[in-house]
Amino acid sequence: VLSTITWNAAKSTLEVSHRLHVHDAAVGVGKQMGTEEADITQAKYQALLMQYVEKTFSLADGKTAIPLTRLAPAFQQEAILLHQEARLAAPPANLVIADQILCDVFDGQTNLVNVHSGQKTRTLIFAPKDGPKQVSGMF
Repeated sequence: VLSTITWNAAKSTLEVSHRLHVHDAAVGVGKQMGTEEADITQAKYQALLMQYVEKTFSLADGKTAIPLTRLAPAFQQEAILLHQEARLAAPPANLVIADQILCDVFDGQTNLVNVHSGQKTRTLIFAPKDGPKQVSGMF
């Protein structure tokens, strides 16, 4: 899973996108339902996938949780892109990220989170059972 976090100054929003391989996402949703995999081209399974992502990925500004709003998913070749955003008065000074997407589905799953601001990108790697990680001074 590749997640990207950016600050959109024009809209005062923190924007998050998660890129998951279609097959991996289908297996992840299937596991939630007790089946082998699900057809994530169907809206009901996309909603289940987003619920799962909301449980396994979170952001905070220091100790205050940042609530993320769902946006419409999109497909790109063999991937599904899940989008979220948060309207904030100002960019977070200390972004705390927790990411365990698919870590309960696949052994050895690792996830990349890119925090992108202007010409700077900070990449964090999350593995199963990793706790939250902090990025400061990016925005």
